[in-house]
Amino acid sequence: MVTAFGLEQYFHHTIIAGRDGMSKPHPEIINYLEQLTMISRNQFLIIGDSRHHDIKLGRQAFVDTCLVTAGGCSCPHATYAVSSTQEVVSLVYEKGSHFRRLAWQW
Repeated sequence: MVTAFGLEQYFHHTIIAGRDGMSKPHPEIINYLEQLTMISRNQFLIIGDSRHHDIKLGRQAFVDTCLVTAGGCSCPHATYAVSSTQEVVSLVYEKGSHFRRLAWQW
């Protein structure tokens, strides 16, 4: 997703799901990310298009989430909801001092 949308420049790390036997929505991956990056989970933002995998992971791991949707539908459990990759970039820049740039790919 990051490469497909040309967003590599906005992220310091890219994590691929399934590595080390962990996958979404299991919150253990967040512990792995904290150890890998030495960054606290309160500086993570999970960006995804799946309420079941991405948003559920964020809720279970106490991490902010951003649901990317077609048509701008909302999700009451997502911290943020956007309808385009440009909105994702704007959100990351707007909250840049809060969020560390870390990508997760399925």
